[in-house]
Amino acid sequence: MAGYRDDVPAPLVMKMNENNIVILILAIALLASCTTSQPNVNALQNVATRTSHEFNAAVRNGGKSRSGSIPEKYWLPLLNSLKPLRIYTHRVNMVVVQEESEEIEKGKYIYSTISSYLPTTGDDGFTFTTRNDGTWDYERRKD
Repeated sequence: MAGYRDDVPAPLVMKMNENNIVILILAIALLASCTTSQPNVNALQNVATRTSHEFNAAVRNGGKSRSGSIPEKYWLPLLNSLKPLRIYTHRVNMVVVQEESEEIEKGKYIYSTISSYLPTTGDDGFTFTTRNDGTWDYERRKD
């Protein structure tokens, strides 16, 4: 570099040569390929939050009371893609029931970023299994 003597090391500057560019492109391609066949979890959390918000706004404006399930008309397409039998909230989080019998229900439990409750097996009859960021598979015994 101009102004440096030969015996003084130049500042550590990474020069972009062909090898560095190839490595950078491969790293970007590798990161871009890290996808799953499941719906995007953050997208599920966002849709669950929007669904709850829209339903709560309707209740505040004279709609049905908060008891029971969230009516199907408030379900957004991403929630519908989970093929729910019904949807309800549990401690601000969203429960998407996908299978149900007289004794047990199963499905997805979607954590809301505004909830202070972190899903815990044993609480309110829930057993949580596979966790994928903010979404769990669950089974719940009916009492």
